[in-house]
Amino acid sequence: MATLLIVTEQHFLCAYSGETFVVGSEDHAFFSRYLSAFEHVIVLSRAVRTGEIPPNAKAVTGPRISFAPLTDFRGVRGTLESAGRTFIEARQAMARQPHALIMLRPPGITSLIASFAARSLKRAYAAELVTDPEENIGYRAFGSRFVHALSGPIVALEAGLVRNAMAVSYVTERHLQARYPARRPDLEFFAPDGDLEPSLFDEGEATLQRIEDGPSELNAPRLFLTGRMDRPFKGVDIALHSLKELRASGLDAELTIAGGGALLGEYRALAAQLGLGRSARFLGEESDRARLMHELRCADVFILPTRREGLPRALLEAMAVGLPAVATRVAGIPELLHPDDLIEPEDAHALALKVREFSVSRQRRLEASRRNLRRARDFEASKLRALREAFYAHLVREFEQ
Repeated sequence: MATLLIVTEQHFLCAYSGETFVVGSEDHAFFSRYLSAFEHVIVLSRAVRTGEIPPNAKAVTGPRISFAPLTDFRGVRGTLESAGRTFIEARQAMARQPHALIMLRPPGITSLIASFAARSLKRAYAAELVTDPEENIGYRAFGSRFVHALSGPIVALEAGLVRNAMAVSYVTERHLQARYPARRPDLEFFAPDGDLEPSLFDEGEATLQRIEDGPSELNAPRLFLTGRMDRPFKGVDIALHSLKELRASGLDAELTIAGGGALLGEYRALAAQLGLGRSARFLGEESDRARLMHELRCADVFILPTRREGLPRALLEAMAVGLPAVATRVAGIPELLHPDDLIEPEDAHALALKVREFSVSRQRRLEASRRNLRRARDFEASKLRALREAFYAHLVREFEQ
């Protein structure tokens, strides 16, 4: 079995003990999925060496999974200062593994630099496109006018990265393939990340029963939103403005927000500025999955006014537990939700209107709940593992020829 050298956009923490950790989803369990086809996985990504590992960090390295660090640059200035050094580091890491298959997880500057390093060595690489490159660097999503001004050339480079890959997996069934095609259709694979365990669907049946047995109208709908807040991707500000509108219109709505990140304090301040008081509840970084699932089950409507996405796992989980949901019409989300449950990005008023529709009509909630539960079953863990393993098997066959 071959070795896989995988490049991601995640930032990691390298402890003095030699172990690597992450605050995020790309932990040891995440990279273990590749071990069904590869003997050894080497993660090549940005990392900082530190003696302070936060309690919510998860281990990355372990049996058959190791880590090779790149310079931990951040932001536009960090990119400009570190791009050349990162290219050299990536090239050296690839040269040390002449028989490894290289996998990139774009979009992002680390994957772009790594693609240039691979091509300088005349090495083939595969790609897993996890979100829309153009949406990824939109000003409201990324927060940089400078980067947004360069979006045309950057998106063209990302499209070229995909086009030059030996094969590409996409988290969407159609959207990303149409915008960023591989060089041939037979090199395109649908292989999303959001594995749903069968036990979630039992919760969905319970939610349906709760809606059927509950009141016809909800005077105090409980909304739930979750996501990292390192950048304004998830539209937490939009959710807060929508909550203010709902409450001003007489609906005693409450919003629970799970997730941490650099913008958490800013969003708390915005909630206070909007006068939301206890109606906006911030859980912060919550590592207890059981508590998160409890909060999800207690909600009436899941909302995701996101500015960029791939195929959001949080939305899939909400659908699997049978929640009605409202989300923005970006990337793969229209492949999940009914058109009636979609809004445009940046539209707090539209979000408030959709929540009100659900609040005043039990039939509307039931229809959405049944649709979401039915669609979520397509993402049951065993089905997605089979899709990914077909992609990996193709890579191994091509690589070993």
